[in-house]
Amino acid sequence: MSKALCVLLLTIAALSAESAASADVLVAVRIAPPPLPLYSQPPVPGPDYLWIPGYWGWDADAGDYYWVPGTWVLAPQPGLLWTPGYWAWADGVYLWHPGYWAPQVGFYGGVDYGYGYSGYRYDGGYWNGPHFYYNRAVNNVNVTIVHYVYERAVTRRAFAGHISYNGGPGGLRARPGESERIVERERHWRPTPAQLRHFEQARGDRAQFAGVSHGRPRILAMPRAGAPGERGNGNLRLRQAPPVTRQNPPPRPDAPRPRAKPRAQPLDHGFDRGFDRRQTPPPRAPYPAVARQPERNQVRARPSPHARPQPRLKPEPHAVRTSSRPR
Repeated sequence: MSKALCVLLLTIAALSAESAASADVLVAVRIAPPPLPLYSQPPVPGPDYLWIPGYWGWDADAGDYYWVPGTWVLAPQPGLLWTPGYWAWADGVYLWHPGYWAPQVGFYGGVDYGYGYSGYRYDGGYWNGPHFYYNRAVNNVNVTIVHYVYERAVTRRAFAGHISYNGGPGGLRARPGESERIVERERHWRPTPAQLRHFEQARGDRAQFAGVSHGRPRILAMPRAGAPGERGNGNLRLRQAPPVTRQNPPPRPDAPRPRAKPRAQPLDHGFDRGFDRRQTPPPRAPYPAVARQPERNQVRARPSPHARPQPRLKPEPHAVRTSSRPR
């Protein structure tokens, strides 16, 4: 019990800073973080950018979680990978384990953040010398901009319902493996200045808080972190997941409009089929004049049964003069 009280005192004293991300501040909350929202990944803005998945941070002054959008960032130096932070249940509170840079990806609570972070390891790419190679199977890559790519299918774990924390009631039951424990003991690099600005921008936007947005933050993902002019007056609304309530999708611009029920039309035998009846059909070209030929197969009228047949006149042969007198 005393340990839990000490944790709460530390929470009240330290959470006014950029809590969930920066590194050495102990963050403990009694309320479980909301589920992870669905969102689409923006295209990678250029070579050697790495994907930092979105997560729920905590603001002690507001007493609420806020969403830090997923974004692309440059690593502090080539060869480093990002291990995402995660929430874990311990002694009756949820503790935040901040993310860090390291040569290998460590344990991040088994949370399925997507886009290569399936809960264990990282399948989104790897460093090969000074260049980062992207797995197109899990990343949104424009090959006209980024040329170091490959494609390898990633086996996903069973659907975990977008759970955002480890342990506790309804939490994930993942545990770190031996290789992940080794990474935890190795040297870590803190978040970059661009990442810290990104965290602060998310914390200063009330539309990112779970209590205000009802779990649907205004901004779910951004193309780059902390870039000047990237945000503006809160007008960056990039990739947002569809609403939870199912509705009929709006019609596509190229979809044909439904036509009204046609009225009864006289039978046209299909001769003018293919023309739009609402428009005047184009005039047909006149047929070329053809000399009239006698009709050979013309059906002759039957004679009346009471009519006397007329003998056909045969052409007379050439007349031969004969003598009428007997010889």
